[in-house]
Amino acid sequence: MKKELKYFLTIIAVFASTILFLFTLLKKYSFFTFEHFLEVCRQVSSDFLASGLHHIGFGLSALAFFSMVIFFAKAIFSYIKTWRKLTSIMNNKSNIHSKKLSQIIKKNKINKDLLFIVNSEKDVAITIHWSDPKIVLSTGLIEKLEPEELESVVLHEYYHAKYRHPLLLLVSEVISASVFFIPVFKDIHKKFRSILEKEADSFVSSLQNGAVSLDLAISKVEVEERYPTFPTFSRRSEYKLSVKNIYLSTLVVLVGLVLYVFPTQTHATQDGFINSTETCVEGKQCSVHCNSENMSKEEVISTDTQHRIIISSYQSSF
Repeated sequence: MKKELKYFLTIIAVFASTILFLFTLLKKYSFFTFEHFLEVCRQVSSDFLASGLHHIGFGLSALAFFSMVIFFAKAIFSYIKTWRKLTSIMNNKSNIHSKKLSQIIKKNKINKDLLFIVNSEKDVAITIHWSDPKIVLSTGLIEKLEPEELESVVLHEYYHAKYRHPLLLLVSEVISASVFFIPVFKDIHKKFRSILEKEADSFVSSLQNGAVSLDLAISKVEVEERYPTFPTFSRRSEYKLSVKNIYLSTLVVLVGLVLYVFPTQTHATQDGFINSTETCVEGKQCSVHCNSENMSKEEVISTDTQHRIIISSYQSSF
């Protein structure tokens, strides 16, 4: 399995785990939140942590979940906007292949239908489309480069097209935008893009027995605008994971784990307090579950029984 595919599958696995955890957390807090509305005792607790924790946890989980949906949609719209910008370039498509380009295609047995040539003075070398990738080259770039250098560019983009890197980049971009509250994903996306470029460069070097022509092409090509979801031939940038973002991401994960575990412990503690009639009557520890300070012993037992039935029903249903 190629390096970029392993990296991509790792991103997908971590993202899927994040979604599953958020869904579980949201489901857990939704029960704890609505449980308080279903119980007999519905008055506002004087102890903020005793009742407010459930609403805080549910609110944070819901906020994170729906924010992911919003940023997911934003990333999709960004792709649509990018595609519209590319459409203006594609409107100047040319059906004429230069002799220099035709020889490269024939030598490397590349289907000529895989390449789109556009009339433009600017340097354009990009791979587009998801399921059926195409390579876009500008006439200005073709004329500027020597045959060996142009071959490096064509082979580089051919590697992107062959392994559908535009689709991988789109998925990675959407994931990094959706899981915005885990900042390390943004660094991972940049690192992933860098890996794709390195693998394409290695492919070119293996076919040309070196990277001399490739390095010359990189130094000559000047791209005015890059596209986040499409591989673009340009000068390379080395990305490293930020230590700060790793720490922040770790902190977010730990907060999520605390939100998941702590309410269960709180309920277990409160459940123990309910068994004490004196404590509930005084209203010091069990204000959530007691209707007033003057509840009788029978009323306390009835409330405790209802609470246990609700918890038992929840545990048996999940």
